[in-house]
Amino acid sequence: MKRPSTIRAVRVFALLLLLAVICGAFAGCSKENSTPAVTTEAATGDNEVTYPDFGGKDFRIMFRTSYAYEFRANEGNTGDRINDAVYARNELIQTRYNVNFRNMIYNHSWKYATLNTEFVDTLANWMNVGEDAVDLIAGYHRYVLPTVTNDWYLTWQDIPGIDLKADTWQNGINETLTIGGNTYAITGDIALTFWKMMSSMVFNKQLAIALDAGNLYDVVTAGDWTLEKMMELAGRIGTSDGGAVRYGFASDSDVAIDAFVTSFGVRTVNISEDGNVTINVVNDRSLKVTDKLSELYSAEYSYKDHKTENDPSKEYFTAGNVLFNAMRFEMIERIRKLEFDYGVLPYPKLDSDQKDYYSSVTDGVSLMFVPKTVPDKELVGTITQALAEESRTSVRPEYIELVLKGNAARDAQTLAMIDLIRDTVMVDPGYILNGRTGLAIRNAVRSNIGLGDKPTGLESYWEGHSEAAKASLDKFITAYKKK
Repeated sequence: MKRPSTIRAVRVFALLLLLAVICGAFAGCSKENSTPAVTTEAATGDNEVTYPDFGGKDFRIMFRTSYAYEFRANEGNTGDRINDAVYARNELIQTRYNVNFRNMIYNHSWKYATLNTEFVDTLANWMNVGEDAVDLIAGYHRYVLPTVTNDWYLTWQDIPGIDLKADTWQNGINETLTIGGNTYAITGDIALTFWKMMSSMVFNKQLAIALDAGNLYDVVTAGDWTLEKMMELAGRIGTSDGGAVRYGFASDSDVAIDAFVTSFGVRTVNISEDGNVTINVVNDRSLKVTDKLSELYSAEYSYKDHKTENDPSKEYFTAGNVLFNAMRFEMIERIRKLEFDYGVLPYPKLDSDQKDYYSSVTDGVSLMFVPKTVPDKELVGTITQALAEESRTSVRPEYIELVLKGNAARDAQTLAMIDLIRDTVMVDPGYILNGRTGLAIRNAVRSNIGLGDKPTGLESYWEGHSEAAKASLDKFITAYKKK
């Protein structure tokens, strides 16, 4: 049955080539601005798939220097499976749609004061004069999102070819960023940073067995993985006979705290479908979360040397002296050839009353924007969706199988945990739209454990920041409703 299908596909392709030649010879063969199509045989050999042909146009992608690996790759079989997967993805899409990727790489900074100076300043120069300079912008989460108020972007609802409900896009984030029916920024499997910045709780399996912790995967599956359960297990740890310092729990004291807040389902800002905003930083739940996290980080069994240069995962977890270590996936990448086995869990629920698990991605993740200056929306939508789909089917498996399976995901249950983490990503609108609201609990916890500039509780912190936060959020909502 496949041979007639193949012959038919060849004949159709030959006919299309002939028509293309005829159209090139005679004016008026096609309507102005229409996009030709190329028909190819599907992988099964039984069906024909038609892809738009963009006639060799450039597809210009703006991204950050430190995260260039998301879109740029070295040619050939380099031995780096992630690089090779990205390269193969790019080649496939460029050939399939007859486009040329053009990389536009700019520096960024973690510093709030500089606000990604080169990246944002370059973007501002283009937008202020209406220059058609870029098709897709992969920007730095909370640092580039404030530029929405400058009226620089199209909504993704205006872009043909994008299915915002598809599995390729992470709806826990994208729905948060949809206000009044308008979405200016999206992310998902198109961005490797979406995976790298994902938060998880890594545990030492040997220590868990020694402490009679039971099968922690089963605890998660049963819905019983709570902060109380984690703290009870962490409290069983003690100094080893050899005198080595051991911890039941270790982490950084900034984004890991944010990840806990997310995992407990806290929303400091709620936005209704029609765009009405309710700020809810101080309430019974947020106060309980602040108290419980302060207790966790102050506990005798917890790591406390929270200087910027000190990473407990490097010194203590890799030495086998930490039971639970909060890690982003990018941190798991750096753990190589340990002498012990370990597993990956989601962050815990706050308590047994919490129904669902929630997972966090930190603000380094790339968000995708479309500038208002693009001349070809179909090009942007088609190629962006193709990048997302091919990333999900070819790049993502390489990342999970090589980076995670080779180190952490050593059994089917851990792989199930990774799927659970990915599928439960949630973002507090306050965290992504305004740091004063989203970081309120972090700052209160830090002050409670002696890491803040001065002691301050959640209520007093919010009292000093509420007016500025409200003004900033009002700007966002006005910009989203403007369309």
